[in-house]
Amino acid sequence: MEYQNKISPTFSYKINCPEISIDLDRAVPLALIISELVTNAVKHAYPDTTKYNELIIDVDVLDDGMAAFSIKDNGKGLPEDFAIENAEGIGFDIVKALCRQISAELTYNSTESGTHFTVTFDNKA
Repeated sequence: MEYQNKISPTFSYKINCPEISIDLDRAVPLALIISELVTNAVKHAYPDTTKYNELIIDVDVLDDGMAAFSIKDNGKGLPEDFAIENAEGIGFDIVKALCRQISAELTYNSTESGTHFTVTFDNKA
């Protein structure tokens, strides 16, 4: 996040994360997923750099050994006809492949006031 903010200082960010342990086999794909989703948000969500642009990352420990992280922006939202299954570009292909690799579920919601991606995964050791 620090690096993204240095190369694109037009947004601020918040990270809400409890203390959590994630094994390396999940941590690396999750880090790559986060990096790709953050990069997409910074590149595409904020066409108006004069307004307050914010990115929020939340991590939650769920029941039954599950965990989830979400990335929310207050940008312009995805195009109305957007469907992640049909998304063009290597970025979403990478995200989908990494989610399959760790059996994670990727969901999203988007409106004209922002986009919210959530990745839910099994965090049992």
